[in-house]
Amino acid sequence: MSPWPRYPHWRIWSSAGQGWKVIKGTNADKFPVCFFTSYHSCCKEQTVDLEELGLTFSMKNYTVEITLKQWFKFVGPCVMDLSMKLISENQQQSITTRRKYKDEQIGIWTEAKLIHTTNISGLKSLKFYHGSTCDLVLEDEEEQKRVGTCMAEASLSISFPRPQLTNKS
Repeated sequence: MSPWPRYPHWRIWSSAGQGWKVIKGTNADKFPVCFFTSYHSCCKEQTVDLEELGLTFSMKNYTVEITLKQWFKFVGPCVMDLSMKLISENQQQSITTRRKYKDEQIGIWTEAKLIHTTNISGLKSLKFYHGSTCDLVLEDEEEQKRVGTCMAEASLSISFPRPQLTNKS
């Protein structure tokens, strides 16, 4: 609970139950270090300022494909929510792409992926959100400590701009 852990570049929205943790994997694990959510609602987001990365999009009639990837592994009956929100320069227009993961096999690393193609004119920033919670009510405190979702290697890629296709009658 509060005070929530501080992670550079991430804003913590919830850290309930046992809270967010950074844990080390085993030698047999795919990732040596990962975020681990509690069995109960843990979510955070990161805002990526595209101009700070040297990406300015003033070209009209060009599109890019934005891909957000996140590896995750359920440790118990969990649900993971992944979303990205594209924000334009006037802050009025935003596009949110979201996906919930629920039926993946427990204990297996799985790659979550969101892909969105958009016009790049005026695109300023992107918000990346992920969170997880358990599907069941867990009364046993020892079980509460073991159940959650491991998350690792989040990545964002933006394709090279290409001319937007137009419909000609």
